[in-house]
Amino acid sequence: MPESSQLELFSARRLSVEGEPTYSVSEINELVQAVLHEQFPRQVWVRGEIKGYDLRKHRQWVSFKFVEKHTDSDDVLAEVTAIVSPEDRKTIEAILQRAENGFQLQDGIEVRFKVEVDLWVKAGLYQLRVRSIDPTYTLGRLAQNRKRILELLTQHGLINRNKRLILPLVPLRIGLIAAKGSAGLTDFVTHLAQSGFAFAVTFVDSAMQGSQVESEVSRALRALNRAGVVDVIVITRGGGGATDLSWFDRFGLAEAIATSRVPVLTGLGHTHDTSVADLVAYANLKTPTDAAQFLIDRVAAFLDALDEVARQLGGHVDTLLSHAQAWLVDCQRDIARRSEGLVAVERRFLTSCVPRISLERVRQLLDRELGRVRERGARLGDRTAWLIQREHDRLLQHRRAYTFPRVSRALLRGQLQLQAVDDRVAMLDPLKTLKRGFSISRNAKGKVVTTVADVGVDEPLMTEVTNGSIRSHVRSVEPHHKEERGGRRKDQEF
Repeated sequence: MPESSQLELFSARRLSVEGEPTYSVSEINELVQAVLHEQFPRQVWVRGEIKGYDLRKHRQWVSFKFVEKHTDSDDVLAEVTAIVSPEDRKTIEAILQRAENGFQLQDGIEVRFKVEVDLWVKAGLYQLRVRSIDPTYTLGRLAQNRKRILELLTQHGLINRNKRLILPLVPLRIGLIAAKGSAGLTDFVTHLAQSGFAFAVTFVDSAMQGSQVESEVSRALRALNRAGVVDVIVITRGGGGATDLSWFDRFGLAEAIATSRVPVLTGLGHTHDTSVADLVAYANLKTPTDAAQFLIDRVAAFLDALDEVARQLGGHVDTLLSHAQAWLVDCQRDIARRSEGLVAVERRFLTSCVPRISLERVRQLLDRELGRVRERGARLGDRTAWLIQREHDRLLQHRRAYTFPRVSRALLRGQLQLQAVDDRVAMLDPLKTLKRGFSISRNAKGKVVTTVADVGVDEPLMTEVTNGSIRSHVRSVEPHHKEERGGRRKDQEF
Protein backbone atom coordinates (compact mmCIF):
# COMPACT_ATOMS: atom_id res chain seq x y z
CA MET A 1 0.00 0.00 0.00
CA PRO A 2 1.50 3.41 -0.96
CA GLU A 3 2.41 5.86 1.77
CA SER A 4 -0.37 8.27 0.70
CA SER A 5 -2.97 5.55 1.29
CA GLN A 6 -1.54 4.93 4.77
CA LEU A 7 -1.86 8.60 5.66
CA GLU A 8 -5.49 8.70 4.50
CA LEU A 9 -6.40 6.09 7.12
CA PHE A 10 -5.97 8.73 9.79
CA SER A 11 -7.24 11.83 7.99
CA ALA A 12 -10.68 11.62 9.56
CA ARG A 13 -9.24 11.94 13.06
CA ARG A 14 -6.63 14.61 12.44
CA LEU A 15 -6.81 17.94 14.16
CA SER A 16 -5.57 20.82 12.04
CA VAL A 17 -3.49 23.50 13.64
CA GLU A 18 -2.54 26.27 11.23
CA GLY A 19 -3.00 23.91 8.29
CA GLU A 20 -0.51 21.27 9.61
CA PRO A 21 -1.86 17.73 10.42
CA THR A 22 -1.62 16.65 14.07
CA TYR A 23 -1.59 12.96 15.14
CA SER A 24 -2.32 11.38 18.48
CA VAL A 25 0.33 9.07 20.00
CA SER A 26 -1.66 5.97 19.11
CA GLU A 27 -2.20 7.24 15.55
CA ILE A 28 1.50 7.79 14.94
CA ASN A 29 2.30 4.36 16.41
CA GLU A 30 -0.34 2.69 14.27
CA LEU A 31 1.02 4.49 11.21
CA VAL A 32 4.57 3.25 11.95
CA GLN A 33 3.20 -0.26 12.52
CA ALA A 34 1.47 -0.17 9.16
CA VAL A 35 4.68 0.98 7.46
CA LEU A 36 6.58 -1.91 9.09
CA HIS A 37 3.96 -4.40 7.94
CA GLU A 38 4.17 -3.00 4.42
CA GLN A 39 7.96 -3.25 4.40
CA PHE A 40 7.98 -6.76 5.91
CA PRO A 41 4.76 -8.40 4.69
CA ARG A 42 6.11 -11.90 5.36
CA GLN A 43 8.12 -13.57 8.11
CA VAL A 44 11.91 -13.22 7.79
CA TRP A 45 14.94 -15.07 9.19
CA VAL A 46 17.16 -13.17 11.64
CA ARG A 47 20.34 -14.42 13.35
CA GLY A 48 21.74 -13.18 16.63
CA GLU A 49 22.53 -14.04 20.27
CA ILE A 50 19.94 -14.48 23.02
CA LYS A 51 20.25 -12.15 26.01
CA GLY A 52 18.00 -11.87 29.09
CA TYR A 53 15.90 -14.95 28.27
CA ASP A 54 16.79 -16.95 31.41
CA LEU A 55 15.35 -14.31 33.76
CA ARG A 56 11.90 -14.37 32.10
CA LYS A 57 11.55 -17.93 30.78
CA HIS A 58 9.08 -18.82 33.57
CA ARG A 59 6.51 -16.34 32.15
CA GLN A 60 3.88 -17.20 29.55
CA TRP A 61 4.91 -14.38 27.20
CA VAL A 62 8.71 -14.21 27.21
CA SER A 63 10.51 -11.05 26.12
CA PHE A 64 14.28 -10.81 25.74
CA LYS A 65 16.99 -9.01 23.81
CA PHE A 66 18.23 -10.32 20.47
CA VAL A 67 21.74 -8.93 19.96
CA GLU A 68 24.51 -8.82 17.37
CA LYS A 69 28.08 -8.86 18.73
CA HIS A 70 31.45 -8.06 17.25
CA THR A 71 33.10 -11.18 15.81
CA ASP A 72 36.30 -10.73 17.86
CA SER A 73 34.83 -9.48 21.14
CA ASP A 74 31.67 -9.27 23.24
CA ASP A 75 30.93 -5.70 22.17
CA VAL A 76 27.26 -5.30 21.18
CA LEU A 77 26.81 -3.82 17.70
CA ALA A 78 22.99 -3.79 17.72
CA GLU A 79 20.04 -5.20 19.67
CA VAL A 80 16.27 -5.49 19.38
CA THR A 81 13.48 -6.69 21.67
CA ALA A 82 12.04 -10.12 20.81
CA ILE A 83 8.93 -11.81 22.21
CA VAL A 84 7.66 -15.39 22.20
CA SER A 85 4.01 -16.29 22.76
CA PRO A 86 3.00 -19.47 24.64
CA GLU A 87 1.86 -21.12 21.39
CA ASP A 88 5.04 -20.21 19.50
CA ARG A 89 7.14 -21.38 22.43
CA LYS A 90 5.56 -24.86 22.27
CA THR A 91 6.27 -24.99 18.54
CA ILE A 92 9.92 -23.98 19.04
CA GLU A 93 10.47 -26.46 21.88
CA ALA A 94 9.03 -29.27 19.77
CA ILE A 95 11.41 -28.40 16.91
CA LEU A 96 14.40 -28.40 19.29
CA GLN A 97 13.44 -31.77 20.77
CA ARG A 98 13.27 -33.34 17.31
CA ALA A 99 16.73 -32.02 16.41
CA GLU A 100 19.65 -34.49 16.24
CA ASN A 101 21.33 -32.90 19.26
CA GLY A 102 18.46 -31.28 21.09
CA PHE A 103 18.97 -28.15 23.18
CA GLN A 104 16.99 -25.45 24.97
CA LEU A 105 16.76 -21.70 24.50
CA GLN A 106 19.10 -19.92 26.90
CA ASP A 107 21.25 -16.85 27.20
CA GLY A 108 24.52 -16.70 25.31
CA ILE A 109 23.73 -19.02 22.38
CA GLU A 110 23.54 -17.83 18.78
CA VAL A 111 20.34 -18.80 16.96
CA ARG A 112 18.44 -18.21 13.71
CA PHE A 113 14.81 -17.19 14.32
CA LYS A 114 11.95 -16.81 11.89
CA VAL A 115 10.19 -13.60 13.00
CA GLU A 116 7.49 -11.08 12.25
CA VAL A 117 8.62 -7.45 12.39
CA ASP A 118 6.06 -5.56 14.47
CA LEU A 119 5.47 -2.54 16.68
CA TRP A 120 3.56 -2.67 19.97
CA VAL A 121 1.22 0.28 19.56
CA LYS A 122 0.47 0.84 23.24
CA ALA A 123 4.14 1.14 24.23
CA GLY A 124 5.52 2.32 20.91
CA LEU A 125 7.99 -0.55 21.11
CA TYR A 126 9.58 -1.95 17.96
CA GLN A 127 9.99 -5.71 18.38
CA LEU A 128 10.40 -9.07 16.66
CA ARG A 129 7.78 -11.72 17.28
CA VAL A 130 9.51 -15.13 17.16
CA ARG A 131 7.58 -17.77 15.21
CA SER A 132 10.08 -20.58 14.52
CA ILE A 133 13.77 -21.57 14.81
CA ASP A 134 16.48 -23.26 12.71
CA PRO A 135 18.32 -25.67 15.12
CA THR A 136 20.90 -26.66 12.52
CA TYR A 137 22.23 -23.09 12.44
CA THR A 138 22.95 -23.10 16.20
CA LEU A 139 24.57 -26.53 16.14
CA GLY A 140 26.64 -25.54 13.13
CA ARG A 141 27.87 -22.38 14.81
CA LEU A 142 28.83 -24.42 17.90
CA ALA A 143 30.81 -26.84 15.71
CA GLN A 144 32.59 -23.97 13.93
CA ASN A 145 33.49 -22.32 17.22
CA ARG A 146 34.77 -25.63 18.62
CA LYS A 147 36.97 -26.21 15.56
CA ARG A 148 38.40 -22.69 15.77
CA ILE A 149 39.26 -23.08 19.47
CA LEU A 150 40.93 -26.48 18.93
CA GLU A 151 43.10 -25.01 16.17
CA LEU A 152 44.08 -22.11 18.44
CA LEU A 153 44.94 -24.49 21.31
CA THR A 154 47.04 -26.62 18.96
CA GLN A 155 48.95 -23.53 17.78
CA HIS A 156 49.78 -22.65 21.39
CA GLY A 157 50.80 -26.24 22.26
CA LEU A 158 48.10 -26.61 24.94
CA ILE A 159 46.21 -29.74 23.83
CA ASN A 160 48.41 -32.28 25.69
CA ARG A 161 50.08 -30.02 28.25
CA ASN A 162 48.01 -31.10 31.26
CA LYS A 163 48.21 -34.77 30.20
CA ARG A 164 52.00 -34.65 30.60
CA LEU A 165 51.73 -33.95 34.34
CA ILE A 166 52.29 -36.76 36.86
CA LEU A 167 49.24 -37.80 38.88
CA PRO A 168 50.23 -38.89 42.44
CA LEU A 169 49.94 -42.60 43.22
CA VAL A 170 47.68 -41.83 46.20
CA PRO A 171 45.58 -38.73 45.24
CA LEU A 172 43.68 -38.28 48.50
CA ARG A 173 43.59 -34.45 48.45
CA ILE A 174 40.97 -33.45 45.87
CA GLY A 175 39.99 -30.00 44.64
CA LEU A 176 36.35 -30.15 43.48
CA ILE A 177 34.77 -27.53 41.19
CA ALA A 178 30.98 -27.89 40.88
CA ALA A 179 27.71 -26.05 41.38
CA LYS A 180 26.58 -25.97 45.00
CA GLY A 181 23.66 -28.34 45.59
CA SER A 182 23.96 -29.97 42.15
CA ALA A 183 23.39 -33.68 41.47
CA GLY A 184 26.93 -33.96 40.10
CA LEU A 185 28.40 -32.72 43.40
CA THR A 186 26.27 -35.12 45.45
CA ASP A 187 27.08 -38.14 43.26
CA PHE A 188 30.83 -37.48 43.38
CA VAL A 189 31.12 -36.91 47.14
CA THR A 190 28.79 -39.81 48.02
CA HIS A 191 30.77 -42.27 45.88
CA LEU A 192 34.05 -41.18 47.48
CA ALA A 193 32.60 -41.61 50.99
CA GLN A 194 31.50 -45.17 50.22
CA SER A 195 35.07 -46.20 49.33
CA GLY A 196 36.32 -46.17 52.94
CA PHE A 197 39.45 -44.19 51.99
CA ALA A 198 40.21 -40.91 53.80
CA PHE A 199 39.71 -38.53 50.87
CA ALA A 200 39.92 -34.81 51.72
CA VAL A 201 37.81 -32.64 49.38
CA THR A 202 38.33 -28.89 48.95
CA PHE A 203 35.11 -27.60 47.31
CA VAL A 204 34.86 -24.44 45.18
CA ASP A 205 31.39 -23.34 44.06
CA SER A 206 31.12 -22.33 40.39
CA ALA A 207 28.50 -21.87 37.68
CA MET A 208 28.19 -24.97 35.49
CA GLN A 209 25.81 -23.43 32.93
CA GLY A 210 25.54 -20.07 31.22
CA SER A 211 27.92 -17.33 30.24
CA GLN A 212 29.61 -17.26 33.67
CA VAL A 213 31.06 -20.78 33.31
CA GLU A 214 34.28 -19.70 31.61
CA SER A 215 35.18 -16.96 34.10
CA GLU A 216 34.09 -18.74 37.31
CA VAL A 217 35.63 -22.15 36.55
CA SER A 218 38.88 -20.49 35.38
CA ARG A 219 38.99 -18.45 38.58
CA ALA A 220 38.40 -21.59 40.68
CA LEU A 221 41.24 -23.42 38.88
CA ARG A 222 43.66 -20.58 39.55
CA ALA A 223 42.64 -20.40 43.23
CA LEU A 224 43.22 -24.14 43.79
CA ASN A 225 46.60 -23.93 42.03
CA ARG A 226 47.67 -21.00 44.23
CA ALA A 227 46.57 -22.80 47.41
CA GLY A 228 48.83 -25.77 46.60
CA VAL A 229 46.92 -28.14 48.89
CA VAL A 230 45.42 -30.60 46.37
CA ASP A 231 46.80 -33.56 44.41
CA VAL A 232 44.17 -33.41 41.65
CA ILE A 233 41.35 -31.08 40.53
CA VAL A 234 37.97 -32.47 39.40
CA ILE A 235 35.36 -30.49 37.40
CA THR A 236 31.89 -32.09 37.54
CA ARG A 237 28.32 -31.34 36.47
CA GLY A 238 25.13 -33.35 36.09
CA GLY A 239 24.71 -33.52 32.29
CA GLY A 240 22.48 -31.46 29.96
CA GLY A 241 21.94 -30.69 26.28
CA ALA A 242 24.38 -29.85 23.51
CA THR A 243 24.23 -26.11 24.21
CA ASP A 244 24.84 -26.74 27.94
CA LEU A 245 28.08 -28.51 27.05
CA SER A 246 29.06 -25.67 24.70
CA TRP A 247 29.95 -23.49 27.71
CA PHE A 248 32.98 -25.77 28.11
CA ASP A 249 34.05 -25.08 24.50
CA ARG A 250 35.65 -21.74 25.43
CA PHE A 251 39.31 -20.88 24.88
CA GLY A 252 39.79 -19.17 28.26
CA LEU A 253 38.52 -22.20 30.17
CA ALA A 254 40.53 -24.65 28.06
CA GLU A 255 43.68 -22.55 28.58
CA ALA A 256 43.14 -22.51 32.37
CA ILE A 257 42.84 -26.32 32.41
CA ALA A 258 45.86 -26.87 30.15
CA THR A 259 48.14 -24.55 32.15
CA SER A 260 47.10 -25.89 35.55
CA ARG A 261 50.08 -27.17 37.58
CA VAL A 262 47.80 -29.87 39.02
CA PRO A 263 46.25 -32.67 36.90
CA VAL A 264 42.61 -31.88 36.02
CA LEU A 265 39.86 -34.49 35.61
CA THR A 266 36.50 -33.74 33.96
CA GLY A 267 33.20 -35.51 34.60
CA LEU A 268 30.62 -33.39 32.81
CA GLY A 269 27.81 -35.94 32.59
CA HIS A 270 27.81 -36.49 28.81
CA THR A 271 28.16 -40.10 27.63
CA HIS A 272 28.35 -39.36 23.89
CA ASP A 273 29.63 -35.79 23.44
CA THR A 274 33.08 -34.47 24.31
CA SER A 275 33.84 -30.83 25.05
CA VAL A 276 37.07 -28.91 24.45
CA ALA A 277 37.61 -28.95 28.23
CA ASP A 278 37.51 -32.76 28.12
CA LEU A 279 40.13 -32.84 25.36
CA VAL A 280 42.71 -30.70 27.20
CA ALA A 281 42.17 -32.28 30.65
CA TYR A 282 44.49 -34.93 32.13
CA ALA A 283 41.64 -37.46 31.91
CA ASN A 284 38.07 -37.28 30.63
CA LEU A 285 35.52 -39.27 32.65
CA LYS A 286 31.93 -39.39 31.43
CA THR A 287 30.10 -38.79 34.73
CA PRO A 288 30.88 -37.49 38.25
CA THR A 289 30.58 -41.06 39.56
CA ASP A 290 33.11 -42.25 36.97
CA ALA A 291 35.53 -39.51 38.08
CA ALA A 292 35.20 -40.59 41.72
CA GLN A 293 35.72 -44.25 40.79
CA PHE A 294 38.85 -43.32 38.81
CA LEU A 295 40.44 -41.87 41.98
CA ILE A 296 39.25 -44.78 44.15
CA ASP A 297 40.75 -47.30 41.72
CA ARG A 298 44.07 -45.44 41.72
CA VAL A 299 44.38 -45.54 45.52
CA ALA A 300 43.29 -49.20 45.60
CA ALA A 301 45.82 -50.06 42.86
CA PHE A 302 48.62 -48.49 44.91
CA LEU A 303 47.70 -50.54 47.98
CA ASP A 304 47.48 -53.73 45.90
CA ALA A 305 50.89 -53.00 44.36
CA LEU A 306 52.30 -52.38 47.83
CA ASP A 307 50.96 -55.75 48.99
CA GLU A 308 52.51 -57.46 45.96
CA VAL A 309 55.92 -55.82 46.51
CA ALA A 310 55.85 -56.79 50.18
CA ARG A 311 54.98 -60.38 49.24
CA GLN A 312 57.82 -60.55 46.71
CA LEU A 313 60.32 -59.00 49.15
CA GLY A 314 59.28 -61.46 51.84
CA GLY A 315 59.84 -64.38 49.48
CA HIS A 316 63.22 -62.97 48.47
CA VAL A 317 64.31 -62.60 52.11
CA ASP A 318 63.23 -66.18 52.86
CA THR A 319 65.29 -67.42 49.89
CA LEU A 320 68.36 -65.45 51.05
CA LEU A 321 68.03 -66.84 54.58
CA SER A 322 67.75 -70.39 53.27
CA HIS A 323 70.85 -70.00 51.09
CA ALA A 324 72.81 -68.41 53.93
CA GLN A 325 71.89 -71.19 56.34
CA ALA A 326 72.97 -73.81 53.80
CA TRP A 327 76.26 -71.96 53.30
CA LEU A 328 76.92 -71.94 57.04
CA VAL A 329 76.32 -75.69 57.27
CA ASP A 330 78.76 -76.25 54.38
CA CYS A 331 81.33 -74.05 56.17
CA GLN A 332 80.98 -76.09 59.36
CA ARG A 333 81.43 -79.36 57.47
CA ASP A 334 84.45 -78.03 55.56
CA ILE A 335 86.15 -76.84 58.78
CA ALA A 336 85.58 -80.21 60.44
CA ARG A 337 86.90 -82.08 57.39
CA ARG A 338 90.03 -79.92 57.17
CA SER A 339 90.71 -80.32 60.89
CA GLU A 340 90.52 -84.10 60.61
CA GLY A 341 92.87 -84.01 57.60
CA LEU A 342 95.47 -81.93 59.44
CA VAL A 343 95.38 -84.28 62.42
CA ALA A 344 95.83 -87.31 60.14
CA VAL A 345 98.81 -85.70 58.37
CA GLU A 346 100.51 -84.95 61.66
CA ARG A 347 99.82 -88.43 62.95
CA ARG A 348 101.42 -89.99 59.87
CA PHE A 349 104.42 -87.71 60.24
CA LEU A 350 104.90 -88.71 63.85
CA THR A 351 104.55 -92.37 63.00
CA SER A 352 107.30 -92.09 60.39
CA CYS A 353 109.60 -90.42 62.91
CA VAL A 354 109.26 -93.08 65.65
CA PRO A 355 112.17 -95.30 64.54
CA ARG A 356 114.55 -92.35 64.46
CA ILE A 357 113.82 -90.63 67.73
CA SER A 358 113.87 -91.62 71.33
CA LEU A 359 110.77 -92.01 73.46
CA GLU A 360 111.52 -88.74 75.21
CA ARG A 361 111.81 -87.02 71.88
CA VAL A 362 108.54 -88.53 70.79
CA ARG A 363 106.84 -87.22 73.85
CA GLN A 364 108.22 -83.74 73.20
CA LEU A 365 107.12 -83.85 69.60
CA LEU A 366 103.70 -85.15 70.58
CA ASP A 367 103.28 -82.44 73.17
CA ARG A 368 104.38 -79.77 70.67
CA GLU A 369 102.13 -81.03 67.88
CA LEU A 370 99.24 -81.52 70.25
CA GLY A 371 99.63 -77.91 71.33
CA ARG A 372 99.69 -76.79 67.70
CA VAL A 373 96.58 -78.83 66.92
CA ARG A 374 94.78 -77.40 69.90
CA GLU A 375 95.84 -73.85 68.93
CA ARG A 376 94.63 -74.35 65.36
CA GLY A 377 91.42 -75.91 66.62
CA ALA A 378 90.82 -72.91 68.91
CA ARG A 379 91.49 -70.49 66.04
CA LEU A 380 89.18 -72.44 63.73
CA GLY A 381 86.48 -72.49 66.40
CA ASP A 382 86.76 -68.74 66.95
CA ARG A 383 86.68 -68.16 63.17
CA THR A 384 83.60 -70.38 62.80
CA ALA A 385 81.77 -68.61 65.62
CA TRP A 386 82.63 -65.20 64.10
CA LEU A 387 81.39 -66.26 60.64
CA ILE A 388 78.16 -67.65 62.08
CA GLN A 389 77.53 -64.46 64.12
CA ARG A 390 78.30 -62.24 61.10
CA GLU A 391 75.86 -64.09 58.83
CA HIS A 392 73.26 -64.12 61.57
CA ASP A 393 73.50 -60.32 61.95
CA ARG A 394 73.43 -59.80 58.18
CA LEU A 395 70.31 -61.94 57.82
CA LEU A 396 68.55 -60.05 60.60
CA GLN A 397 69.43 -56.76 58.92
CA HIS A 398 68.03 -58.00 55.58
CA ARG A 399 64.81 -59.16 57.24
CA ARG A 400 64.26 -55.73 58.83
CA ALA A 401 64.97 -53.94 55.53
CA TYR A 402 62.68 -56.09 53.39
CA THR A 403 59.79 -56.55 55.80
CA PHE A 404 59.50 -52.81 56.66
CA PRO A 405 57.40 -51.98 53.52
CA ARG A 406 54.89 -54.65 54.52
CA VAL A 407 54.53 -53.07 57.96
CA SER A 408 54.32 -49.58 56.36
CA ARG A 409 51.58 -50.75 54.04
CA ALA A 410 49.59 -52.21 56.92
CA LEU A 411 50.01 -48.98 58.90
CA LEU A 412 48.89 -46.87 55.90
CA ARG A 413 45.79 -48.97 55.29
CA GLY A 414 44.95 -48.90 59.01
CA GLN A 415 45.46 -45.13 59.12
CA LEU A 416 43.09 -44.61 56.16
CA GLN A 417 40.43 -46.85 57.73
CA LEU A 418 40.78 -45.20 61.18
CA GLN A 419 40.36 -41.77 59.60
CA ALA A 420 37.14 -42.88 57.90
CA VAL A 421 35.84 -44.35 61.21
CA ASP A 422 36.72 -41.14 63.07
CA ASP A 423 34.72 -39.12 60.54
CA ARG A 424 31.67 -41.32 61.01
CA VAL A 425 31.95 -41.23 64.84
CA ALA A 426 32.20 -37.42 64.74
CA MET A 427 28.97 -37.24 62.72
CA LEU A 428 27.15 -39.33 65.40
CA ASP A 429 28.34 -37.21 68.35
CA PRO A 430 25.28 -36.61 70.64
CA LEU A 431 26.49 -33.06 71.38
CA LYS A 432 26.20 -32.18 67.68
CA THR A 433 22.67 -33.62 67.70
CA LEU A 434 21.76 -31.36 70.62
CA LYS A 435 23.20 -28.32 68.83
CA ARG A 436 20.81 -28.92 65.93
CA GLY A 437 17.83 -28.28 68.24
CA PHE A 438 17.16 -31.77 69.68
CA SER A 439 17.09 -32.67 73.41
CA ILE A 440 17.38 -35.86 75.53
CA SER A 441 14.98 -36.58 78.41
CA ARG A 442 15.65 -39.12 81.21
CA ASN A 443 13.25 -40.48 83.89
CA ALA A 444 13.99 -40.84 87.59
CA LYS A 445 16.01 -44.01 86.94
CA GLY A 446 18.24 -42.24 84.40
CA LYS A 447 16.72 -44.12 81.45
CA VAL A 448 16.30 -42.22 78.17
CA VAL A 449 12.60 -41.54 77.50
CA THR A 450 11.58 -42.80 74.07
CA THR A 451 7.88 -43.64 74.64
CA VAL A 452 5.16 -42.51 77.07
CA ALA A 453 5.50 -45.89 78.82
CA ASP A 454 8.92 -44.82 80.16
CA VAL A 455 7.43 -42.17 82.55
CA GLY A 456 4.60 -41.92 85.07
CA VAL A 457 2.56 -39.10 86.51
CA ASP A 458 4.40 -36.95 89.11
CA GLU A 459 7.73 -38.47 88.16
CA PRO A 460 10.65 -36.05 87.72
CA LEU A 461 12.25 -35.53 84.31
CA MET A 462 15.78 -34.37 83.46
CA THR A 463 15.98 -32.81 79.95
CA GLU A 464 19.44 -32.22 78.47
CA VAL A 465 19.95 -29.45 75.88
CA THR A 466 23.13 -28.13 74.27
CA ASN A 467 24.07 -25.67 77.05
CA GLY A 468 22.65 -27.32 80.21
CA SER A 469 19.77 -29.35 81.66
CA ILE A 470 16.15 -28.68 82.69
CA ARG A 471 14.30 -30.36 85.60
CA SER A 472 10.53 -30.86 85.38
CA HIS A 473 7.66 -33.08 86.67
CA VAL A 474 5.14 -34.98 84.60
CA ARG A 475 1.57 -33.82 85.15
CA SER A 476 -0.07 -36.25 82.76
CA VAL A 477 0.79 -38.79 80.06
CA GLU A 478 -1.35 -39.03 76.92
CA PRO A 479 -0.47 -41.33 73.95
CA HIS A 480 -0.57 -39.81 70.42
CA HIS A 481 -2.57 -42.59 68.71
CA LYS A 482 -5.90 -40.76 69.18
CA GLU A 483 -6.91 -37.34 67.83
CA GLU A 484 -9.57 -34.91 68.87
CA ARG A 485 -12.41 -34.11 66.54
CA GLY A 486 -11.65 -31.34 64.05
CA GLY A 487 -8.15 -32.70 63.27
CA ARG A 488 -6.40 -31.38 66.44
CA ARG A 489 -4.34 -33.64 68.70
CA LYS A 490 -4.37 -33.34 72.46
CA ASP A 491 -1.31 -31.61 73.84
CA GLN A 492 0.79 -33.19 76.57
CA GLU A 493 0.99 -31.16 79.74
CA PHE A 494 4.19 -30.75 81.71
